[in-house]
Amino acid sequence: MFAHRGARVEALTALITLGFNQKAAEKVVGSLCDENPKASVEEIVKLALKKLTG
Repeated sequence: MFAHRGARVEALTALITLGFNQKAAEKVVGSLCDENPKASVEEIVKLALKKLTG
């Protein structure tokens, strides 16, 4: 679980660095992490980009 928390933080940081709104990114990343608890940082970012860009 701790490792996954790190993945959540890394994915969120990456999305914010790319210019996405922090609140929107937090919501999407949180949802994705709940749905996919074993997802890697790369998987979370890829799925989040799809959701955030419509």
